Amino acid sequence: MRYIGLYPEMTISAYLEALPEVTPTLPRGARAFATDPDHYNFHALRCVHDLRFTRLTVFETGYGKSGASLWLTPNPFKHDDGLYLRYHDIVSITVDTPNDPEVFGTLWPITPRMYDLKLDEVLPHPHGCTHELGFQEESTVVITCADLTATWTLNPHTDDECPPPDNGEDE
Repeated sequence: MRYIGLYPEMTISAYLEALPEVTPTLPRGARAFATDPDHYNFHALRCVHDLRFTRLTVFETGYGKSGASLWLTPNPFKHDDGLYLRYHDIVSITVDTPNDPEVFGTLWPITPRMYDLKLDEVLPHPHGCTHELGFQEESTVVITCADLTATWTLNPHTDDECPPPDNGEDE
């Protein structure tokens, strides 16, 4: 991440200071998500910290474009809703899980590989924006796309199997 520090402890002040400068160059959905007042408020129900990675799906949307969705489930001790992210016209997805879970001891069926989300950072990109998510144990997901849509919900009712065409027109 360019501005947010995750290790040895989380620091967001540099990103929050840079956000007013980068906000005007973010696409509409990414801008709304990044500037939500609860996004980095660790006491808010809609803070992204501690959400749990559940599913990342990539799919064709037509017109020579691809999309992706990311479902982050709520931490029952902190969140009322999970976060469903829809990425429009993706050009790159990188998933990095550098640490072997076996080094942490006994593995159970519910032992995660991605663990919980520490923080995320949305920045402008020539194609639209990048969304970098940093998880515990140094796992990361970086998605470059034209824009993203964020929805807080308990049930995303995903349409990933048959998404609507993404023809580049505003909705």
